[in-house]
Amino acid sequence: MKESDDGSKIEMEIFDPAAKQYYILILKNDTSGLYDKITELSIVIDDFGYFGGPLLDEFLALNKSITFAVLPDLSYSEEVMQKAYNQGRETIIHVPMEPETYPKDDPGKNAIYVDLTENEIKKRMKKFIKQLPLCIGANNHMGSLATQHEYVMRPVLEILKANDMCFFDSRTSAKTVGYTLAEDMEVPTCQRDIFLDSGEYPDRVTAKTENILDLASRKDKIVAITHAKKGSLEELKQILKNLEGNNIKLVPITDIVLPKEYVL
Repeated sequence: MKESDDGSKIEMEIFDPAAKQYYILILKNDTSGLYDKITELSIVIDDFGYFGGPLLDEFLALNKSITFAVLPDLSYSEEVMQKAYNQGRETIIHVPMEPETYPKDDPGKNAIYVDLTENEIKKRMKKFIKQLPLCIGANNHMGSLATQHEYVMRPVLEILKANDMCFFDSRTSAKTVGYTLAEDMEVPTCQRDIFLDSGEYPDRVTAKTENILDLASRKDKIVAITHAKKGSLEELKQILKNLEGNNIKLVPITDIVLPKEYVL
């Protein structure tokens, strides 16, 4: 079997013992536009860990390609991680980081602050990973200030890389260096395209559906964030229903951050 350098063609040599003859089978990728373009959509739901029970069960009933971002150090953090893992669902650590509005907005216990030493940042990251060992990566909770600074993000990414984890930049600041630094450090990474439950709209479900469809007309991969709240859950269900039949495929976060050649 021989594959072309660009992966567009495979040649297979087959021997027919009855005819005592070799045949060449050539398989080519379709490039004729016969098939519709499929856009991959990865949805991450932030802020898990505050609740279990029936509301968690409702979230667990969602499509298993949807990723859960779990805050550490909360009453239900480990339960969410374990139940999601048992389903085959991906989870990531929702790392609390300092926002520009701190202390008005508190990112939470053991957050990554800009005045911490490199060693302390690494210590906190290791603690989060030890507490939530089934998570395959991390994204930032708040962090509009912390993600602007390479001296803060580099030790965060070093620990993720050492543990073969990915980084998803929530882009809570236009000045974030998280995504570009992760790329430079060869940490599997991606960044948010859209918040599904933000902004004031008379009909947010319709507005966000249209936003996704507009992105899908220009991109083959989209990453969206929503939050672990009852209202956001109901909106998400309706958005997903609205997207049916639009050549959009739900995929887990690893399908976005990992180049296909690394996926076995």
